[in-house]
Amino acid sequence: MMTISLYAIQPILAAGFCTFMDGIGGIEVPEVYTEIEVLREQIPIANPDVVVLEVTPAITLDVLASLVSLDVPIILWSTTISPEFASQALAYGVRGMLSTTASRNDYAQCLIAIQSGGRWVERDLGSKLLGHRRVPLSPRQRQMMGLVAKGLRNKEIAYAMGISEGTVKVYMSKLFQRVGVSDRFELALLVLRNLAGDQLGANVQVAAAKASVGPCSMPAFLTTDRSLRFGSGY
Repeated sequence: MMTISLYAIQPILAAGFCTFMDGIGGIEVPEVYTEIEVLREQIPIANPDVVVLEVTPAITLDVLASLVSLDVPIILWSTTISPEFASQALAYGVRGMLSTTASRNDYAQCLIAIQSGGRWVERDLGSKLLGHRRVPLSPRQRQMMGLVAKGLRNKEIAYAMGISEGTVKVYMSKLFQRVGVSDRFELALLVLRNLAGDQLGANVQVAAAKASVGPCSMPAFLTTDRSLRFGSGY
């Protein structure tokens, strides 16, 4: 019997998931969690075989890292998920991606793959991931992007980084070229697509970043569309 701990804040979705699992057979969902902190506390106690997470604004990269560190397979479950965030999640150790509208066969295949120690991503999302690439970031680039994500102006970024405003403009131009965007607005959007699974989650992260003292926490790379042009950066 496989046991699944489910995090879901929408009761109808949670009920549908449990019904689906009953239809597959050999699967038990003993508990549905609506708070991510409670789930994190209960994982070592419940010792589930798999954790399924509805992608909500609470599901950040930091949260994923903390859950993966508990050595339990994680599956992200969402109606839609950006390929940028999916790429980040896989890099953090997430093992599967499932759509809330997936077929019962897809659910079964995903769980079989995860139970066997593999990974599973739906075909449509997998095709989108193939059309994207990862752009590694230096610590300086990560710091600048984190400040841009907070909505800071060049003068404020210069003060935070201890450099001149002119140097910020040069760095920014090279950063645009490196990740394939034309302005800071596009850069901020790209950053948010990497940090959150949906627009609501992105809005929450922006608000949290603006309220914090330091820059927004950034991953070691950005995932972006392969069709965009790239430069050498700095």
